[in-house]
Amino acid sequence: MFTQHFMTEILQDFELQMKRLGEHRNKISKVLGTCTDQEAEALKCLYASMPVSDAADYSPELFLAYAKHGVFLWEKGPFAGQIPEALFAGYVLHHRVNNEDLTDCRSFFYEQLIDEIKGKSMEEAILSINYWCASHVTYRTTDGRTAGPSCVYRSAYGRCGEESTFAVSVFRSLGIPARQVYVPLWSHCDDNHAWVEVWCSGTWRFLGACEPEEILNKGWFTNASSRAMMVHSRWFLPVKPEEDIVGKAGMSHVLNQLKRYAKTTKLKVTVLDRYNRAVPRAYVHFQVMNYSSFRDIAVVRTDENGIQMLETGLGTICVTAYLDGQYGETLVDTQEQSTCTVILGRELPCNTDNEWTEMTIHAPKDSPLNRCSQTDEELVLGRKKLAQACEKRQEKENNFFDFALAEKAVSNYTKQERLRATEIMQLSRGNQKEIAHFLSIATNGNWPDKWKLDILNSLREKDYLDITSDILEENCAMTAKYDGTYPDEILIPYVLCPRVGNEMIRPYRTFLLSWLDPDQIQHLRNEPQAVWKLIDELLTENPDLEYGNLITSAKGALLNGYGSNLTKKTVCVQILRTIGIPARLNPVDERAEYYTKGRFVPLENCGCHRTERTAAIVIHKPDDRTWTYFQNWTLSCFEQDGYYIQTLGDENGEEIYGEIPLYPGKYRIITTNRLPNGNIFAKKLVFELTDGQKKEIRLMQTEARSEDLLEDNDITDFILRREDGTACRISELVKDQTGLFIWLEESKEPTEHILNEIYQRRDSFASMTANLYFVIKDAKAKEDPTITRTRLSVPKAEFLLDDFDSNMSILARRMYLEPGKLPLIVIIDPSMTGIYGIAGYNVGTADMILKILNIK
Repeated sequence: MFTQHFMTEILQDFELQMKRLGEHRNKISKVLGTCTDQEAEALKCLYASMPVSDAADYSPELFLAYAKHGVFLWEKGPFAGQIPEALFAGYVLHHRVNNEDLTDCRSFFYEQLIDEIKGKSMEEAILSINYWCASHVTYRTTDGRTAGPSCVYRSAYGRCGEESTFAVSVFRSLGIPARQVYVPLWSHCDDNHAWVEVWCSGTWRFLGACEPEEILNKGWFTNASSRAMMVHSRWFLPVKPEEDIVGKAGMSHVLNQLKRYAKTTKLKVTVLDRYNRAVPRAYVHFQVMNYSSFRDIAVVRTDENGIQMLETGLGTICVTAYLDGQYGETLVDTQEQSTCTVILGRELPCNTDNEWTEMTIHAPKDSPLNRCSQTDEELVLGRKKLAQACEKRQEKENNFFDFALAEKAVSNYTKQERLRATEIMQLSRGNQKEIAHFLSIATNGNWPDKWKLDILNSLREKDYLDITSDILEENCAMTAKYDGTYPDEILIPYVLCPRVGNEMIRPYRTFLLSWLDPDQIQHLRNEPQAVWKLIDELLTENPDLEYGNLITSAKGALLNGYGSNLTKKTVCVQILRTIGIPARLNPVDERAEYYTKGRFVPLENCGCHRTERTAAIVIHKPDDRTWTYFQNWTLSCFEQDGYYIQTLGDENGEEIYGEIPLYPGKYRIITTNRLPNGNIFAKKLVFELTDGQKKEIRLMQTEARSEDLLEDNDITDFILRREDGTACRISELVKDQTGLFIWLEESKEPTEHILNEIYQRRDSFASMTANLYFVIKDAKAKEDPTITRTRLSVPKAEFLLDDFDSNMSILARRMYLEPGKLPLIVIIDPSMTGIYGIAGYNVGTADMILKILNIK
């Protein structure tokens, strides 16, 4: 199947992998004995290039299915003979896209689509396949665990990382090389994004996963990606790729794809010790400000001269370095600097008098390299095909819920229990049969009937999509002997619940009870903290054999002898829960903890030298504004190799004030004021806490001037309609005068607020030089009393009609605003530049609009 030269390196790594797998290699050898020569080559390629956790947690038969389908595509697939062997092995044959759960799905996707793409070129097939993906899956925000392609298909939704993993799997199923690419963290806004690249006609092209267009190299993120400081992809094969390697993520290579999307520069970093000597092999972290904290976009090591280069975007980046307990950092604006030096071992200053340090973080400017545009005909055709895809997907979703099955499953429940059980079955989407089966089983008094809903309520919403009845039954049956040993608020979430962190939930309790001998169980019940020493000695931690945040199952780790630090902590918690000791990963810092004497305490020596939170800070806000954690400020704890964010709330934003217990040590608070142009005015406070100390801190923020709020975003022309139905282009409306456009949602509170503010300042809006356009869905909106009153008070205001679909969404994204959030307010000047935008309502919006127009 592959050339001898290619297989030489593959076979070396295959043999090394086999030596690590102990008795498991006998199963692999047995499966290899059933293979053809081509299948054996493909299977060895997979084992040579997989994380050790994959080999431990998935059967050889699963990987054989991937190998068989890969051989079929290589020999008889629709694009057989068109793809170089390395690209085929890495981006068609390979089973892993990122950190998703693996299932045998390739043949299924192939059968679903092969007739659809017969006779089509690769480019035509790619475009068709993405419409098919959109007909089955759409975007919805979910938690950080990545569901596998089969689960995403069965559930009809996923976040961007899951949509792209699903789409890549589908493309590979048809023999089209595909990979997930992503901005690990945006610089101009919070969060991140992932999409798909496909290899077509000898080059890599991009598209939005489940977001079809009529052409390639186009997506809503085209402009946003031009503002990135890093765009990544992954390469799992041991054979080095012919692309820019920017470091490693465990056993995989991280490839830098930024120059395909954005203007770049090369930053040279020199790491020195305090005596100005070069530091070879130092770890260098490149970080951007995202969610009010510095976070990694790339991690590399210096060469023998203490130097490393990074090709990155034109913006602000924080460079940190460490080695052997020595740390250093510096802030760099790559628009002005191409070199920087980081000194290790200098004492980090602490602001003992609560003196804040100001920082200005510049985001790269909007400068897209990919300006592919569609013709009007392509736009009309694309919208029609997308509408058909969405209709098909909606029909699929409407058929998820089986009312008869649900009614039968909850027939013996109380009214309130039936409501909740039915809601969970609705949330389970294509997995309803598993949930219904669990709700229907007879417990026969072996465990409390109420635990059925208790254990389901202890899970996350995503768990309903792929949990099995067997796992739920096992956890209930194995916990029964501990019923009544703790109050339900402790027993249910920290003993009964199978979910620990972001691991894929697999059965573990029966295995652990057979693996532990009775003396060990009694010892651990008497001394729960001893579980860390037991697991730490049994599992070898080797990041070069792992991948990302994949967590090996308890059975896979203990039988194979390998496990990451996170795997070790997860297994410790699973062992303690199995023997009836409440345990968890602390939600703030992910330390493994067990429950004793009415509180959770860290496992002794669980990767940490501190065990008691004997210090505290007291957070005060300076004014009546809402200060939300992650959106306006964060707290980080300093360890030897850098600052670690304390997860005091989720990234949706929670107001957190008052006393916060902490370990003694060094900390950093960062506050941020994100401007509409993506830049950030930030302040930081570095301080140290001693044992027993309580420190009062008043948060502070740098205020923006009105001129700081101006943006410079090119707007793509589009058509609206006047009241008489005639079409008018945006470019015509702003040709001679700046236009203020407001998409209104009548009778909704945010729209009412902005209209009331305009009415209160009606004289100013009537006299402003800009034209005012109220954009509505239909003429009925004019009957709304608030809209009518405001329109009459500002005679220059004109009504325009829009369907509130693609135009509004594209414009919102172009202004880096949330699509669909109303009212949408955008100021566009005669050069077709968006200079200000806001989605939703903030107090004082009308005043801000007047200030912006006055500046302009």
